[in-house]
Amino acid sequence: MMVRSNILSLWIVIGVCLASGGVLRAQNVNDLLEQLAQASGVQEKAILYYKIATRYHQKEVYKKALEYYQKSLINPQDKLVVLHSMAACYTALRDYSVASNYYKQVLALYTQNNNTKGRIGTLQQLATVNKLGGNYSKALTYTQQTLVPYQQLGDTYGQANALNNIGFLHQKMKDTPRSLKAFKQAIVLLKSDQSVQGKEMYARTLLNAGVAYSYLKEYKNAQSSYTKALQVRQAQGKPLEVARVYNYMAIQEYIYSKHSQAMAEVQKAIDLGEANPQHPQANQVLQVSYRLLAEIYQKENDFKAYKKYYAKHLALKEKIAESDRIKQKQMLENQLKADKKESQFKILLAEKERQALSVKQLKLEAEKQEQALALKAKELELLKRNQELQNAEMKNQQLEKDRVVQLLALAKQKARTEKQKALAAKEKQEATRQKLLAAKEKAENLQKAKALEAAKKEKALQNEQLKQEKNLRRYATTILLLGALLFVLMLISFLASQRARKKLKRKNSKIQKQKEEIANQNDVLQQNQEEIMQQRDFIEQKNKELSITNQKLLQGEQVLRKAYTKLQESQQSVKQKNKELKESNNRINNSISVAQTIQNAILPRDQKMAKLLKEHFAIYRPKDVVSGDFYWAEKVENHIFLIAADCTGHGVPGAMMSMIGNTLLDKIILIKRVFEPNQILEELHKEIRTALNQEESGDDNGMDMVVVRLNKVHESKPPKNTTQVTFCGAKNPLYYVVQGTQQLEILKGDRRSIGGRQPNIVPFTNQRIVLDQGSLLYIGSDGFVDQNNEKRVSFGTKKLHKLLETCALLPIKQQKTMIEQVLDKQMQNTTQRDDILFIGLRL
Repeated sequence: MMVRSNILSLWIVIGVCLASGGVLRAQNVNDLLEQLAQASGVQEKAILYYKIATRYHQKEVYKKALEYYQKSLINPQDKLVVLHSMAACYTALRDYSVASNYYKQVLALYTQNNNTKGRIGTLQQLATVNKLGGNYSKALTYTQQTLVPYQQLGDTYGQANALNNIGFLHQKMKDTPRSLKAFKQAIVLLKSDQSVQGKEMYARTLLNAGVAYSYLKEYKNAQSSYTKALQVRQAQGKPLEVARVYNYMAIQEYIYSKHSQAMAEVQKAIDLGEANPQHPQANQVLQVSYRLLAEIYQKENDFKAYKKYYAKHLALKEKIAESDRIKQKQMLENQLKADKKESQFKILLAEKERQALSVKQLKLEAEKQEQALALKAKELELLKRNQELQNAEMKNQQLEKDRVVQLLALAKQKARTEKQKALAAKEKQEATRQKLLAAKEKAENLQKAKALEAAKKEKALQNEQLKQEKNLRRYATTILLLGALLFVLMLISFLASQRARKKLKRKNSKIQKQKEEIANQNDVLQQNQEEIMQQRDFIEQKNKELSITNQKLLQGEQVLRKAYTKLQESQQSVKQKNKELKESNNRINNSISVAQTIQNAILPRDQKMAKLLKEHFAIYRPKDVVSGDFYWAEKVENHIFLIAADCTGHGVPGAMMSMIGNTLLDKIILIKRVFEPNQILEELHKEIRTALNQEESGDDNGMDMVVVRLNKVHESKPPKNTTQVTFCGAKNPLYYVVQGTQQLEILKGDRRSIGGRQPNIVPFTNQRIVLDQGSLLYIGSDGFVDQNNEKRVSFGTKKLHKLLETCALLPIKQQKTMIEQVLDKQMQNTTQRDDILFIGLRL
């Protein structure tokens, strides 16, 4: 009885801001979508995506919520809270494997941040989704990982909760001793906890411990646990929880065949349940009570009372299932409404944007026209100014021309005056030139004298430089001689040091040889010592072995004596086990008998079949008490559906598959309103793979099936009633005989099953025929064809075809009689090989 948190509202952070630090206001989705359309920054968009997702999450429109949670991950700062919310959505959608993957990512982030409380909470969620998905071993591992952190935090309630969950999971895995050990540890921790939640957990753990004691057949301990739980529940004033305890106590009494006490306890539970009909748990408690009371009456052979209470049980079961179907349907409707509403609003937004763009475009056009008019006005102004400038330029050119004429006249007059002045100046220049020539000759003579004096000074300077170079050469020779002398001294010193090094090396070599000789002598001594120690150890080991052998001989004698005693005890135990096996076999047979009643209850009743199909027969023979074959018939709107299915296996496993198939057909046709036979088979294939978790488990269970849809067609030329038959088969065929003939026709099914792994998936296809009134249809499983006779020869399809053609002209009831006689003859002196289902009807 694992403690669950409220999955649907878990981790929805209402009133908590994201990166902006603000508060989520109660805005509707349309407002948020409008803001999103105008948003530009990544962070702003991420916040709006998250707000939209939380609105859809609150409305239980989980797929839309997931769509926007995924988009909000563009902001990595809010990754942890978004992943939490996505995991909660997948849990609500019952996609537990995906939910588990998201919780693993959350766990990694909490571990990285050293957040112990967050890590504990996520481990609990991982345990919950794995438990809901049926993976109890993983759920147990995650729950066990919470114990140490709870101990480190000093949280005794958390430890007790974890131990209670561990016990529950061990019980699910059929390990009752470990389960009881965990429950006991939890009870010790909870005894002193007087808080409301502590008392609640204490009561639940006591009930769990009582169940474990019952499995271990410790009647007194189980009764004691139930009594303590009852006292806690009565003190809490919770009538439905008190009723639940009475149910457990009644089951305990029923197991030990104390029917009168069990009846008294379960009646108390029924009284409390019926007195509180509005309580949300009332129907569940009463369903268990009615079923238990029905089984008690069956044991007492009071079949009238059994039928009364079993009918009440089935009615409540159907009511609970109907409530679940309504809830699922409401979720689908909410999803569709949200999709439709969002699409309409996005269309409105797009229209608004289009209109805004149109207005903006018109405004731009108007501005463009205004700018063009202004530009033309400026161009006219410029033309006007250019004209004025051209006029002024022409006036200026005329004035310039007049001025040039006047200047030419003045220039001519001035030129004559200048010519006269130039002649006078020329004469003056000639006199000056003669004076300059004389001065030049005098300057050249003076320059030559100065050049001779400079040449003398330069020669004296060169002689001085030669003397300095000779002095430098003498200094360099002296330095070289000193360097050579120094090198000779260094060489002599190096040769002396080399001779000394060689002498030292020879001495070191002698010392090393002496050390090696000493080391060799030490090794020899060490080896001798080790050999002596080994001999001593060998002697001691032999002494120990002799001592152990002696002890073993003594122990062997004791073991033989104990074995003889145990052999006597095991003989008594075998007798007791045989007795228990006999009792267990009786209980199993009783349970299978109840399962048969339940399976018969979900099959269409004869009255319903007669109302839908008029003339028909159904041959339904389980191989064991319960069957893996089933049939389904229903009228929805103007369609009549008839389905025959052959599930994997027979007996109890086949019956479980048949109940899964029956429930899923209700969901697909009655709730999802899928009416095309090929689509029904495709949906059923997906639902079975999801229900059995076949993607991960590798489970290959499934079923072969025939789906027939009948629709009346009223033709006017000539006037007669005809029926359109739409058929789709998963491996199994449809047989039909046209009215007035004996020729058997066959529509073969697709070579593909429903469920399991199928590497090459062939799509299911519809086949349609129109038949006149009075035509015959036959569908069923392969049990008839595969049934062998005493010589181990199967009946075969050819014999079946001949049989159907032989009885085609007979009334429908005589057809059933004839077919059953042939089948009985085939089964003489042999056993039934498989479940058999065969249905025939006349249109």
